[in-house]
Amino acid sequence: MLAEKEIIVISINGYFESLHFTECRLGQPMVENDTLQVRVSNLHIMKGHPLCTQGSSLVSGVLMFIGIKRSIRKVTEYIGDPKNPDGFRDEYLITDIEEVDIGGAEVFLMEGVTEQPSAWIDWEIRASRFELQVD
Repeated sequence: MLAEKEIIVISINGYFESLHFTECRLGQPMVENDTLQVRVSNLHIMKGHPLCTQGSSLVSGVLMFIGIKRSIRKVTEYIGDPKNPDGFRDEYLITDIEEVDIGGAEVFLMEGVTEQPSAWIDWEIRASRFELQVD
Protein backbone atom coordinates (compact mmCIF):
# COMPACT_ATOMS: atom_id res chain seq x y z
CA MET A 1 0.00 0.00 0.00
CA LEU A 2 1.35 3.42 -0.95
CA ALA A 3 1.61 6.03 1.75
CA GLU A 4 -0.39 9.18 1.14
CA LYS A 5 1.77 12.10 0.12
CA GLU A 6 1.43 14.98 2.55
CA ILE A 7 1.08 18.39 0.94
CA ILE A 8 2.47 21.31 2.87
CA VAL A 9 1.39 24.81 1.93
CA ILE A 10 3.31 27.79 3.28
CA SER A 11 1.42 31.08 3.64
CA ILE A 12 3.24 34.41 3.82
CA ASN A 13 1.33 37.63 4.51
CA GLY A 14 2.63 40.75 2.79
CA TYR A 15 6.07 41.15 1.17
CA PHE A 16 4.52 41.83 -2.26
CA GLU A 17 7.35 44.27 -3.01
CA SER A 18 9.85 41.38 -2.66
CA LEU A 19 8.31 39.46 -5.56
CA HIS A 20 9.48 39.76 -9.18
CA PHE A 21 6.76 38.91 -11.70
CA THR A 22 8.25 39.60 -15.15
CA GLU A 23 9.11 35.98 -16.06
CA CYS A 24 6.20 34.39 -14.19
CA ARG A 25 3.24 32.46 -15.58
CA LEU A 26 -0.14 33.69 -14.36
CA GLY A 27 -3.32 31.61 -14.23
CA GLN A 28 -6.86 32.85 -14.64
CA PRO A 29 -8.33 34.79 -11.72
CA MET A 30 -10.84 33.15 -9.41
CA VAL A 31 -13.00 35.20 -7.05
CA GLU A 32 -14.46 33.59 -3.95
CA ASN A 33 -16.22 35.76 -1.37
CA ASP A 34 -13.95 38.83 -1.07
CA THR A 35 -10.74 37.10 -2.22
CA LEU A 36 -9.13 37.08 -5.66
CA GLN A 37 -6.91 34.04 -6.25
CA VAL A 38 -4.38 33.71 -9.07
CA ARG A 39 -2.28 30.60 -9.64
CA VAL A 40 1.36 31.52 -10.37
CA SER A 41 4.52 29.66 -11.39
CA ASN A 42 8.07 30.78 -12.10
CA LEU A 43 7.68 33.57 -9.53
CA HIS A 44 10.98 35.07 -8.34
CA ILE A 45 11.34 35.56 -4.59
CA MET A 46 13.76 38.42 -4.00
CA LYS A 47 16.06 39.40 -1.14
CA GLY A 48 14.08 40.63 1.86
CA HIS A 49 11.29 38.06 1.48
CA PRO A 50 11.09 35.49 4.32
CA LEU A 51 11.31 32.61 1.80
CA CYS A 52 14.50 33.95 0.21
CA THR A 53 17.50 32.34 1.84
CA GLN A 54 20.14 33.51 -0.66
CA GLY A 55 19.92 35.46 -3.91
CA SER A 56 16.56 34.85 -5.55
CA SER A 57 14.58 31.65 -5.93
CA LEU A 58 11.64 30.46 -8.01
CA VAL A 59 8.36 29.31 -6.48
CA SER A 60 4.86 28.39 -7.54
CA GLY A 61 1.64 28.76 -5.62
CA VAL A 62 -1.39 31.01 -5.30
CA LEU A 63 -1.51 34.80 -5.03
CA MET A 64 -4.31 35.76 -2.63
CA PHE A 65 -5.72 39.29 -2.64
CA ILE A 66 -8.04 39.61 0.35
CA GLY A 67 -10.67 42.34 0.53
CA ILE A 68 -10.62 42.71 -3.26
CA LYS A 69 -11.97 46.00 -4.62
CA ARG A 70 -10.58 46.14 -8.16
CA SER A 71 -8.94 43.84 -10.69
CA ILE A 72 -8.17 45.18 -14.15
CA ARG A 73 -5.94 43.39 -16.66
CA LYS A 74 -4.40 44.94 -19.77
CA VAL A 75 -4.00 42.03 -22.20
CA THR A 76 -1.60 42.05 -25.16
CA GLU A 77 -1.94 38.78 -27.08
CA TYR A 78 1.03 37.34 -28.94
CA ILE A 79 0.77 36.52 -32.64
CA GLY A 80 2.41 33.12 -33.17
CA ASP A 81 4.90 31.58 -30.76
CA PRO A 82 5.22 33.72 -27.60
CA LYS A 83 8.94 32.85 -27.39
CA ASN A 84 9.48 34.37 -30.84
CA PRO A 85 6.26 36.25 -31.70
CA ASP A 86 5.35 37.62 -35.12
CA GLY A 87 3.90 40.65 -33.38
CA PHE A 88 1.07 41.51 -31.04
CA ARG A 89 -2.66 41.98 -31.34
CA ASP A 90 -4.26 45.23 -30.16
CA GLU A 91 -4.36 45.61 -26.37
CA TYR A 92 -7.65 45.27 -24.55
CA LEU A 93 -8.82 45.54 -20.95
CA ILE A 94 -10.56 42.94 -18.82
CA THR A 95 -12.27 44.22 -15.69
CA ASP A 96 -12.79 41.34 -13.26
CA ILE A 97 -13.98 43.51 -10.37
CA GLU A 98 -14.45 47.24 -10.07
CA GLU A 99 -16.16 48.55 -6.97
CA VAL A 100 -16.96 52.23 -6.70
CA ASP A 101 -15.71 52.57 -3.11
CA ILE A 102 -12.04 51.55 -3.06
CA GLY A 103 -11.15 53.41 0.14
CA GLY A 104 -8.53 51.70 2.27
CA ALA A 105 -7.41 49.40 -0.54
CA GLU A 106 -3.72 48.95 -1.29
CA VAL A 107 -2.52 48.99 -4.92
CA PHE A 108 -0.76 45.86 -6.23
CA LEU A 109 0.79 45.97 -9.72
CA MET A 110 2.13 42.89 -11.47
CA GLU A 111 2.94 41.60 -14.92
CA GLY A 112 3.53 38.25 -16.52
CA VAL A 113 2.43 35.81 -19.19
CA THR A 114 -0.76 33.76 -19.49
CA GLU A 115 -1.22 30.63 -21.59
CA GLN A 116 -4.94 31.14 -22.30
CA PRO A 117 -4.88 33.45 -24.07
CA SER A 118 -1.20 33.42 -24.97
CA ALA A 119 -0.56 36.99 -23.85
CA TRP A 120 1.44 39.51 -21.87
CA ILE A 121 -0.57 40.84 -18.91
CA ASP A 122 -0.24 44.09 -16.97
CA TRP A 123 -2.46 43.76 -13.90
CA GLU A 124 -3.72 46.33 -11.40
CA ILE A 125 -5.30 44.97 -8.25
CA ARG A 126 -6.67 46.90 -5.29
CA ALA A 127 -7.26 44.93 -2.13
CA SER A 128 -6.98 45.21 1.65
CA ARG A 129 -4.07 42.79 1.90
CA PHE A 130 -1.94 40.22 0.08
CA GLU A 131 -0.91 36.68 0.91
CA LEU A 132 1.26 34.21 -1.01
CA GLN A 133 0.54 30.50 -0.59
CA VAL A 134 3.54 28.50 -1.79
CA ASP A 135 3.20 24.83 -2.65
